[in-house]
Amino acid sequence: MLDVIREEASKADGVAHLGFKHDFFRDNSLYGNAIETDCKVISAVVEVFKGTNKPLIMSGSAGTLGSVEGEVDESCPVPAFRPSRATCEEVALEGGKAGVRTAVMRLPLHVFDSNGSMFQQIQERKAKQEGAASYIGEGNYQQSSVHVEDAAAAYVLALQHTGCGDTFHIGHGKASGRELVAAIAAKLDISTASVSMEKAAELYGPLLAKRLSTTMVVNSSKARRQLHWEPKHPADAFLKCVAGTYS
Repeated sequence: MLDVIREEASKADGVAHLGFKHDFFRDNSLYGNAIETDCKVISAVVEVFKGTNKPLIMSGSAGTLGSVEGEVDESCPVPAFRPSRATCEEVALEGGKAGVRTAVMRLPLHVFDSNGSMFQQIQERKAKQEGAASYIGEGNYQQSSVHVEDAAAAYVLALQHTGCGDTFHIGHGKASGRELVAAIAAKLDISTASVSMEKAAELYGPLLAKRLSTTMVVNSSKARRQLHWEPKHPADAFLKCVAGTYS
């Protein structure tokens, strides 16, 4: 796999690294393997791009910062817990010292299209199985979202304009856990219910249950300022897509 990545990177003017293994949601012990694989992929591109000043744009996660109240910008300290995608960020940003124009795009939990987001779809499947759409605790936690087309536009701008070592938060719009579950329930014509964190861990696994109940609202003013990023979809598009009312 790494040989293929090196070969294809050698032909490219820049690389946007979009992948990450999410199989750890089925088995939480695989999370460390996902981090290790991601670091190897990033290192392979850095190896090829060394000294070229070509751009390498890495996909990160706002979840790396844990649960934080208020809008969070790129100055927010990264918790020291490991394994974490912060390790992948560090590998990418180190490439800047080797003459690679690296940047990290921290995406919110919900990167969505007309069908909603991957994580919302997991919640929706569970709601169908359980007969009720469930939020965790009081459901007051809030999370950012971004339409996939707006996220893609940010990546294109980063490939064109980013400097070495930049980190950008990419998000537009937010929703609470209760609001999201209400949209799922409206679509499925079922009720909503509160579940404990223990029950959520049974439904989704401990890692995903913790992530779903995290408060993380990103401030994307740096991306707007430096990349001239302007989202085209409205801030409430995510909930409308989930409910099936957005066109």
